[in-house]
Amino acid sequence: MAFVGLLKSGMNLMAGMEAASERLGPDSLLRIEVVRMLERLRFGVNEDFAIGSFAESVDHPDIELFVQAMLLSKQVGGSLSNTLERLARQARRRAQFRLQAQAAVGQQRGSVWAILAIVALVQTMLYFQMPEVILAGLRSDIGFVVWQVAFLTAWFAVWLIGRISKIKV
Repeated sequence: MAFVGLLKSGMNLMAGMEAASERLGPDSLLRIEVVRMLERLRFGVNEDFAIGSFAESVDHPDIELFVQAMLLSKQVGGSLSNTLERLARQARRRAQFRLQAQAAVGQQRGSVWAILAIVALVQTMLYFQMPEVILAGLRSDIGFVVWQVAFLTAWFAVWLIGRISKIKV
């Protein structure tokens, strides 16, 4: 957005990128890529090639769109600031969606563990209130099978939730 503001104020493409990159931290990967691109230009590399090779080492889906927008703006003309502003909004929405997805997955995993903790707490309370009922259930053949099925069902639920919520965001 800083770059968009500089473009709207009348700066040209390269001067705006340089000024916007100076606002980033010295260890910023994006700033390093801008410096590399400007060095290529200073050494006489074709401007389209220098822009096209911008941020090749950065693994982000919006970088390619950013580069394509800059190249098209140089070739065709038009308002690059509006395009980049829309791209920035899209990147923010994507980041917000990623955070929401991570929160939903965390909530789902936490819910499963909370439910299992409640079940264990209820079983413990029953044991302290009526130990003869719990022990009789464990001693009988059918009761022991029921306990095993309940334990396996709980384990399967935890495993299944782990598999379902193993998403990369």
